[in-house]
Amino acid sequence: MKDILIELFENPIKTKLIKLFLRNPQSGHSLNDLIKKLKIRKKEDAVLQIKKLERIKLISKINSRGMAQMWQLNDDFVFLDELSSLIAKAVPISNEILVKKFKLIKGIKVVIIGGIFLNSKNKRVDLFLVGDGVDEKLLKKVISDLEADLGKEIDYVLLSSEDFIYRRRMFDRFIEDIFEKPHREIINKLSQEG
Repeated sequence: MKDILIELFENPIKTKLIKLFLRNPQSGHSLNDLIKKLKIRKKEDAVLQIKKLERIKLISKINSRGMAQMWQLNDDFVFLDELSSLIAKAVPISNEILVKKFKLIKGIKVVIIGGIFLNSKNKRVDLFLVGDGVDEKLLKKVISDLEADLGKEIDYVLLSSEDFIYRRRMFDRFIEDIFEKPHREIINKLSQEG
């Protein structure tokens, strides 16, 4: 058998698959689901990498009762704990890249990251956004692209400036939780508006 490390990290598609399976250990995924979530262009590329992950026993087929073939993380994989730890410690996406992506979206005034972006399970949301007249179609595309890179669905909230300011002044529990849990403010145009 080839060296497992070479098999694990030889391909960007495989790396995305590994992240998805490790960050969603109890979920089963069909080929079409994986292609859609991870935005894989060629079905053949996904099939090849899935077979390689099966060969080293990181994932296994699960019984799907007549439905499409599905795969799930193999709890008995030799390096599961080490690989999970490595993926958890890897910086998911740099702040600079996040700032760049969100500055492209008209109307965004505040971006606060937490959860998966800070490798923290102690979260209310992964992404807290404040904006007015936000291009929601572009926002959904940016979120979808980030989810494909991370291998995990992003919990996010978008509030209008007026709603955010009102709720902050009223000490709204949800807003207070966001600021009490680990977070990082990467964009704040509201403070510049007075």
